[in-house]
Amino acid sequence: MRKIGLILTFPEGKKAGYYAQVVKAIAENVQLFDRDKELIVLSGAGDRDRATAVLDKYRIPAEEIGLMLLPEGTELPPAAEEYGFETRAGRTFLYEDRTAGFVLGASAAAEGGASEADRRAAWMQLAEHVVLSFTADDGRIVHVCEPHLKETVEGIASRYRVGAEFLW
Repeated sequence: MRKIGLILTFPEGKKAGYYAQVVKAIAENVQLFDRDKELIVLSGAGDRDRATAVLDKYRIPAEEIGLMLLPEGTELPPAAEEYGFETRAGRTFLYEDRTAGFVLGASAAAEGGASEADRRAAWMQLAEHVVLSFTADDGRIVHVCEPHLKETVEGIASRYRVGAEFLW
């Protein structure tokens, strides 16, 4: 599920209460989905626009980033901090620009086209490119790789007739 993140850049030299004051002002005007240090997570564009208006009032720059919320209970592997993070509330997010999620066997052409041996062989080649896998809310297994590997994943999936559909 897509979310919007705003990374806040607080001016140096401000007192500790300044951050709390700004977060309180945002919370009064926006329904925060989650937060992690200087990153606030919002559900949609309306919340982003209201949060940006508050930040403009306080003259605090913010960088917008795309986030993918993972299903409850999904954890990042220890070496995957560059791809996402977990908040204190226990939610796990991936950075949308640093990851690409895909499902195998998603195309109609793949149905009935791949033998079990082909599926195993494809997975053996794909596994080395996968950062993590998780079960989506709809029951499909989603695999995550780095975005620059999309063509590689599509090529392997096509070669073994298993099909790959990128979700983001």
